[in-house]
Amino acid sequence: MNYQRELRNSKQIVREWVRANFSDQRLASVAALNADGRMTFRNPCECLMGVTYGDPLLASRSTELYWAARARDLAQTRPLAALFPSNRIGKAEKAYMFLGFSASFDNCFGDDSLRNRRFAALLRAEMRRRDRLRRAVHTDRLSALLQSVL
Repeated sequence: MNYQRELRNSKQIVREWVRANFSDQRLASVAALNADGRMTFRNPCECLMGVTYGDPLLASRSTELYWAARARDLAQTRPLAALFPSNRIGKAEKAYMFLGFSASFDNCFGDDSLRNRRFAALLRAEMRRRDRLRRAVHTDRLSALLQSVL
């Protein structure tokens, strides 16, 4: 296994999950939770799957939201895997777990602080991307308005 290639692939998968499942408000909430260091892979309410549908700032203790997100992740990975969530791991969840690994692989779950730093960088990049898109749309609308006036 090539560690750098797997890490790059994992980051891409997590980016796609965030783009597809996080609104702007949820993105900001998850970024705040992650910045506080409260996101941890082994807590189903405060991992990537748990914050996807739950309220990250409240960090609800119900695992129902975790299982809903996990079933969706599994369904995107393999059509029948969502029916058996207890013994499978989805693509996004596996990628999120891999964000905590270092090249030395000293822990089977990875390091939460390393995972949080990498995840924070992905969240900031997504916020910047969305901000650039908003500005581009605003500039295009302004240009179209000016063209119609002139």
